[in-house]
Amino acid sequence: MPSVAVNQADAATRALVEPVLGSLFAHATGLGELNLSPLCAHVLLECLKYLPQKEADRDTLSTSTVFLITLLMARRLATSGPADGNDPQRDEMDALRRWGALALNNFSSQLDIAAADFFVAIPEPGVAEFGEIAETTAAKGVRFGPGLLRAIEAVAGLQEIAVTDLVLRSLDDPQSGLSSRIAAWRMLDLIEAMKHIVKTRAGRAPKMVREATADELSLFVKDYAKVLATILRSAEDEFTFALFGPWGSGKTTLTKLLAPLLEFPGDFGRATGAAGQSFAKLRYEVACHNAWKYRQPPEAWVYLYKTLVVCAGANLDAIGRLALAARASHFRHGPWPLVGALLALALVAIPLGQTFQLAAILGSLVGTSALVHLAAITPRVQSKVRAIFEKNAKLSAGPERLGMLALVGEDVKALLSAWTKEPPAIPPRADAQGEFPLKTPARQSTPAGRLCLPVLVLAAVAAGWAYGLTAQLQEQKGSFLVRGVEAIARMLPAEVGAKVDKDVEPRALKTNANDWCGDQCGNWILWSSWVGLALAIVIGPWLLAGRGPDRVLLVVDDLDRCTPDDMLTVIENMKLLVDDPVIGNRLQVLMLVDERVLAHAIGKRYQDMILERAGGIVGVTKENAKLLARQEIITEQNEKLFACHLRFPALSDRDVADLVVSLSSRELNEIREREKRAARARLERALREAEQDVEKAKAAESSAKASVDAVSAGERRTMVDVDAPSDRPVPQHLRKLGMADAVLPPTAEEKSERMRQNAAAEEFNRTQAAVKPETRLAQNPDVVKRHDQTVAIRKQMEERLERLKGGVVATAETGQQPTRQRVAPFTDADIRFTPEEVDELERLVPSYFRSIGRRPSPRAVRTLLFKIQLFRLLLQVRTPWRPLESFSIVSILDAFKQAAQVPPTATQDEQTLSFASQVI
Repeated sequence: MPSVAVNQADAATRALVEPVLGSLFAHATGLGELNLSPLCAHVLLECLKYLPQKEADRDTLSTSTVFLITLLMARRLATSGPADGNDPQRDEMDALRRWGALALNNFSSQLDIAAADFFVAIPEPGVAEFGEIAETTAAKGVRFGPGLLRAIEAVAGLQEIAVTDLVLRSLDDPQSGLSSRIAAWRMLDLIEAMKHIVKTRAGRAPKMVREATADELSLFVKDYAKVLATILRSAEDEFTFALFGPWGSGKTTLTKLLAPLLEFPGDFGRATGAAGQSFAKLRYEVACHNAWKYRQPPEAWVYLYKTLVVCAGANLDAIGRLALAARASHFRHGPWPLVGALLALALVAIPLGQTFQLAAILGSLVGTSALVHLAAITPRVQSKVRAIFEKNAKLSAGPERLGMLALVGEDVKALLSAWTKEPPAIPPRADAQGEFPLKTPARQSTPAGRLCLPVLVLAAVAAGWAYGLTAQLQEQKGSFLVRGVEAIARMLPAEVGAKVDKDVEPRALKTNANDWCGDQCGNWILWSSWVGLALAIVIGPWLLAGRGPDRVLLVVDDLDRCTPDDMLTVIENMKLLVDDPVIGNRLQVLMLVDERVLAHAIGKRYQDMILERAGGIVGVTKENAKLLARQEIITEQNEKLFACHLRFPALSDRDVADLVVSLSSRELNEIREREKRAARARLERALREAEQDVEKAKAAESSAKASVDAVSAGERRTMVDVDAPSDRPVPQHLRKLGMADAVLPPTAEEKSERMRQNAAAEEFNRTQAAVKPETRLAQNPDVVKRHDQTVAIRKQMEERLERLKGGVVATAETGQQPTRQRVAPFTDADIRFTPEEVDELERLVPSYFRSIGRRPSPRAVRTLLFKIQLFRLLLQVRTPWRPLESFSIVSILDAFKQAAQVPPTATQDEQTLSFASQVI
């Protein structure tokens, strides 16, 4: 029984009016809490007063009754003064006055004719609110007509129900009797005028928001985000996914909800209940790429690299970005440029005395000619140190490489290798099932292996430098170095020779012990600084690599803004990029695109191929052959470009209505009350559906039980009549004589065949009579299995019904829908296809391809298996309480056939068909 209130009326009036209205609405179940405006309540009471004067159906309050009483009252109001400016019902009263003025001036006679036709005498409803309040007993036995009940249900969610809302909703219902009466009363023009002059209460606060907020999201976007996150996390190797939907359908909004489910494993585990799975622990970074900004190569590739660079450094500090740049340079150019820069810096930093000592050692090892060559190139090394460090200490945005797509691809590979964690070797699954071959991901050689030799070289230089610093600085006259310097000094002028002697002479002989100690300390500080710099540059970046993500998701948006050729170029470039094994194991691509625009682009590029293939299609018209060839090529190209796709469903009227309410009511607190009522209504509707499901399950169980009994009893073959008429067609000459219905006697061959069939039937019946019922059942396991399944389904439906009944009680007591435990999309022990399902796939998939007119290929079969998994995942997330039979291979393929407009084996329900249309 609904609760009816008139909140705008005073307490004394409510005490008198609400009991009468409660009695009137007593039989209108499922309406929840209703709040009527005082004027609406007054009109309903006036209708109740004039029910005895109706020509017929005096116990039914119909839309025609409310319509006529409202207009008759409005005509009387039109002659009264204007409404009080402070009256909260001012707008509603003004609307009635305008309706009354319209009826008084142009349609007064038609209104009188209609009232006289409907009532015994033309009513004169009171204008003063609640002037006469009927007794509660006056509503006893009165029921709402079906049209009025539908109108009340339609406006039940309003904060306050006005009489104008009720009348307009009644006029919009083509199934109500009011529509036919209005045509008979010739009042169609009045109705059109009434609809155009109604003034509604208007909001005055302007506010334009392009994107929906988190609390306004509709259309089950959150469920789709969970499905996509699960699919992306569980995918292996190269994976490119397409999200199909027209512009403005919510694709970009979906990616905003998808990002936290990928970037934060804890959020994903809590949302899906799959926290125990290995893929649930993967951490992602999500990079958003605008494909429209730069559409053609090579700029498109360079901008893609820039997008990844910006995303990689977004959450890093300066040290982290420097370490990332060094790792990327390591993967791109190897460690030797950095090692060379450090060696050049060491050559410049080593003191002159130690340099001569090293030169003497090198001279004795490699010879004088090699030493001269090293001396010649040393000045150039120093000038390039800064350039080498700049090259290896920052990420290049790639503008200097425009036109060099392969090099930009190498930059992307190096960036991803430096940014993400090393993919682990994936052991084969126990079930050994998979659409794609399982293999160890492509791995770059490990940093430890690549750094061994460079580190040894740097260590050797550091050790040699330290040895030179620890050696005693003493004059070695007989040494190769001193003799060489003295020989050069004798060939130079005296003053130059003296200067050389001064510079070359060991400082230890011309300085006191304190000066020598200070120089040695400075040299050791320089050596320590160089060693620390070498460690920080060569080894340090790898110590900070553990904070990187496991994978990167690249979201490519605005593809449908590009021209057809540019769109396909961008998509093919992305596909080419992830074909590299190193990139494919670290980067996944999610493309947001309008399927119609993509189909147009593919059809335009491959129009010659379409015409050529259409020429090979026979049995249809030329235009139909072209359409079939076009659809086939579009499907093939989609499967080449994308591993799988998900299609946004078309909006139903209910979706549109929910979306309008969500977007237009962000400032209204009353929406919360409406949601509570909607939740109760959904629960009650689910209860009714569950009761129907139980009855269907019981019927299926009875049918299966009858099949078991029939098999147990033994099916007997019937005998055929040996002398029955022949099955041969009537000869042509008899047809010409008008004897088309002539009966021919059986031939000797037909009699012999029939006798053979009867003998076989007798033998079969005799054999069956000797077989025990248990043996017959053992020979027909499918019948027994079907019976067991129906019993399990019936029990499951009954348990669900009991849970829903408990939910109705909880909702009635608390006003809130109880939380129901969702079934996790996966469990630790899940496999994708059971042995029984593998057998079904083996048996059904070939016929499925034939039924849809598709030529099967290995790629098409792998894609179909992936679509089956995606479809079941959608069912589990969106309808977690559906019976397990909804996930069977037979029902899924039937849904795919029905969605492809191919006659299925069994017709599926509307919701299942909607899911199938999104994935095929």
